[in-house]
Amino acid sequence: YGSRAAMSVMKTDSKESSTGMNGHIFNVDGSGSRGNRTPGSAAYGASKAAIPQLTSSLSAEGKKSDVRVGVHVISPGMVTTDLLLGNTSNEKKRNKPKDLGALKIFNILAEKPETAADWVVPRMRGVVVASSDNMNCTSAYIRYLTPPGVIWRFITAPWRRNRLFNVDEPKAE
Repeated sequence: YGSRAAMSVMKTDSKESSTGMNGHIFNVDGSGSRGNRTPGSAAYGASKAAIPQLTSSLSAEGKKSDVRVGVHVISPGMVTTDLLLGNTSNEKKRNKPKDLGALKIFNILAEKPETAADWVVPRMRGVVVASSDNMNCTSAYIRYLTPPGVIWRFITAPWRRNRLFNVDEPKAE
């Protein structure tokens, strides 16, 4: 409902900009958006699974109307938010082996929110600028953590150790 309401406002309250577009909507995907399971976060996963369909439908609606709205998807990758960290942000629970394993993976794949934003936001702005050069540019998929990026992160994992979380085992005394 929110995206459709935004499209309506863009249509009625703004004149076509210098880019030839009335506006842009950026949907944020995440775990679950490609149909993968999200145990412990079922509602989150279900909402993310709806993103591809929502984006496609809004794009089709925009093409059938006189409003020129770009509908895009942003995939920021694994970001160290409270939702991702769950119980692992609790210092007492970090010493459990399963949490240490998760933290090791987070050190390899995850980013701080500001790091992901520093990469994503300029690309979002670039999509807006590109739409002025190419009137058919009404959708984009901006993906921070790509499959080649995942491979590279695992290859360079030894240099990523403890970069976000200290996972070194306590030394015996």
